[in-house]
Amino acid sequence: MRVFINSLYFLITSVFLLNSTVALASKVVVLKENTAEVYMSRQYVDYFEDVSASLHISDIVQFGDRPNFFRPSTVPDFVNTNLGSAYWLRFSIQNKSNKAYRIELFDFDIDEVSLFSRNAKGGFVERKAGFVYPFSEREVQHKNVSFSVVVANNETSTFYMRFHSKRHNVLEPVVRSTEEVLNYSISEYILFGVYYGLLLLMIFYNLLYFIFLRKLHYLFYLLYVAGILTYQMSRNGTGFQYVWGNYPEINPYIDNIGLFVGISSMLFFAIYFLELKTRNLFLRNLLLYAFALRIVIFGFEMQVPLHFHWEVFDLLFVQLVLFVGYLEYKRGYRPAKWYVVAYAILDIAFIVTWLERLTWLDSGILTVYSLNIGTVIQFVFLSISIGESIRETYRQRNEAQQLLLQEYKRNNDLQEQVNKQLEQKVKERTLELEDRNQQVLKQKDEIDAINDNLEATVRKRTKQLEDKNNRIKEYAFSNSHIVRGPLARILGLVSIAEHEPKVIELIEDNAKQLDIVIKEMTQLLAEEE
Repeated sequence: MRVFINSLYFLITSVFLLNSTVALASKVVVLKENTAEVYMSRQYVDYFEDVSASLHISDIVQFGDRPNFFRPSTVPDFVNTNLGSAYWLRFSIQNKSNKAYRIELFDFDIDEVSLFSRNAKGGFVERKAGFVYPFSEREVQHKNVSFSVVVANNETSTFYMRFHSKRHNVLEPVVRSTEEVLNYSISEYILFGVYYGLLLLMIFYNLLYFIFLRKLHYLFYLLYVAGILTYQMSRNGTGFQYVWGNYPEINPYIDNIGLFVGISSMLFFAIYFLELKTRNLFLRNLLLYAFALRIVIFGFEMQVPLHFHWEVFDLLFVQLVLFVGYLEYKRGYRPAKWYVVAYAILDIAFIVTWLERLTWLDSGILTVYSLNIGTVIQFVFLSISIGESIRETYRQRNEAQQLLLQEYKRNNDLQEQVNKQLEQKVKERTLELEDRNQQVLKQKDEIDAINDNLEATVRKRTKQLEDKNNRIKEYAFSNSHIVRGPLARILGLVSIAEHEPKVIELIEDNAKQLDIVIKEMTQLLAEEE
């Protein structure tokens, strides 16, 4: 079925081409000893568009010599306009040099590239490379697709190249001597090394700053640099060469991922670096809404990664953070000055890169690598801006320390004044307490004296009571024994006196004795008193 379709297609094409004007064949590329490089465009190359993208080299050779099957290129940059088609180039090389040469393509992201050259048996040998094949399978380990030119000395050979890509590419090879390839490759890779080294150094230093200072704008700054670094490596082929070469399936997505991380981190860097959370909540919320929009765009990028130049939206995000930084600078935030300069430079670099991608600007070292150059300059000015913010922080801290010192001095003076007043109060209180203490001591002495007198009085009174008690005891004894005896006798005599006259005399005698005893008791009590 495939053979039938191809034959039918070629039959229709041949009938059409036989009725067309016959075009002149392209020139032969002649490689001489002094030939450094030859750009295979216009007069050296014929092209054919295979709209079915299914023709084989045998089909191309079979119908290639027919009139107007292969046509010369008439445009400055030959591009695969129809992404569904496969494009074939035909060119001839005559070798009059002993040097080694290579065929190289500037666009590193062409999906499929096949070079067909004659072998010794008259057949064709296919060598292929591209963005959909593992990098390790390439004949030449270079970010650009490159093949060695195999042409015997003083002979001419015809080559066919087949291109098929899902993105628009410039399909113009260049033939370079090995010396020329080495010269420009070494220079290019040295520049890449310096560029990547600067970005990695920025990432490393900001990582250290984040670890030690714990400020989030350092974290978002290093993520910003890392995202742009990933994007740049994906856009110049070095990432595919050195990092993810064994995973070609991520090539359509990695640049979008890197740019998403870079732009998102740029928005959050602006929020935290410009201190919008405390300085301007409206601008902070505006950047957060921009981040939400960038997430939506990223979702579309992952769905159709090769069908639209999404960088135009990221250019708008750059304008936004530039505008926000300008507003904060006008409001008096001094570190925003270099921030505005940095993003203005990135703005220019984005515009140049975007116009070059749309082929509105010619490809050259300044246009192709404008974003690299602008990114480095931007990061330099951002570093200056961060340094200015650190100085501003130190200045604010010093001002705060001065205010703190002044407040401390004021508090210290007030404390001294309070201490003096307190000391005076303490002295007055101490004197008052000393006076009271003297009064207490005096009262204590008086109490001690009273206690001493009271003790003597108590002892005296106790002795008096003891003496009185003794007299009372003697009185009681006398009352019970001495007084009781005469009284008992008197009573007895009274009962007898009724019958004996002499008893009266005895009563009188006992009464006298009783009177004497009573007098003695009375005298004893009187002496006690």
